[in-house]
Amino acid sequence: MSPLTKLFVVLLALSSMLLTSALVVYVNREQNWKILADQATAKAAAAMNDRDAKVAEADAARTAAAELARSSHEQAEAIRAQLASTERQLSEKNSAIARVESDLALARADQAKLAEALKACQDTQSKQQDAIVEARKIIDDLNRKYADANVHIADLTSNLAVTERERRYFAEQVTKSQAELKQLTQALRDANIDLNKIVAGGGPGTGAGAPAINGVIKTVGDIDGIPHAVISVGSADAVIKGMEFNVIDREHGDFLGKLRIDKVESNESSGQLYGPRVGDVKAGVEVRTQL
Repeated sequence: MSPLTKLFVVLLALSSMLLTSALVVYVNREQNWKILADQATAKAAAAMNDRDAKVAEADAARTAAAELARSSHEQAEAIRAQLASTERQLSEKNSAIARVESDLALARADQAKLAEALKACQDTQSKQQDAIVEARKIIDDLNRKYADANVHIADLTSNLAVTERERRYFAEQVTKSQAELKQLTQALRDANIDLNKIVAGGGPGTGAGAPAINGVIKTVGDIDGIPHAVISVGSADAVIKGMEFNVIDREHGDFLGKLRIDKVESNESSGQLYGPRVGDVKAGVEVRTQL
């Protein structure tokens, strides 16, 4: 029995005793003690019944309270267990969030590095593009120079081929002339003719006794290092092979040298230059067989 119930019973007993005393006093005073006693007894019985009801109600309340306390305790334990599970899950989630945040920080760091690498790559690519453009310009310029060089080489090759043909031709002519000169020298020796006197005084038709023929230098060049010239008169003008021309500067009247004919064509002739001022001989200079 709880203290509250005991207190309630004690108060109820005191109330009954006071009521009984009051009834006795009242019966003594009013001479209705029997009626009052009966009434008091009835009231006491009612009070006892009410007390028993209150006690039963208190027991029921106590039982209900105990059940409620047990249920509350179970609920509290369940809530504690649920709270612990929730805290455990929250801790796991916090750990997961921390890992995710760490991974995110690493990912951001990697992203920053990748961004820097991408920027460096783009800068390098831009520089490479500039270098490629510059290299293409250089290649185009080299290709242009190469094409020009090929054209120039082709021209030089063509000129070399022409020059080589002319050199071979003149070399053949020189060889032929040397052979003819050797034969002529031998023939003159056989005929007891002094070649030195002929060269000094001129032979018939080629030296001092040659007809008067005038012309001009058309071109000047070297064959195997020997100066040669082409003049404007030929066989049509009575020029013959071995004839010598005096090379004269018409403007100043200076004697530049001599031209010995070794090749004769219809309207022009060519031969070897020799004399004191052969280097001054150029196109337009006059040539004469007789001074």
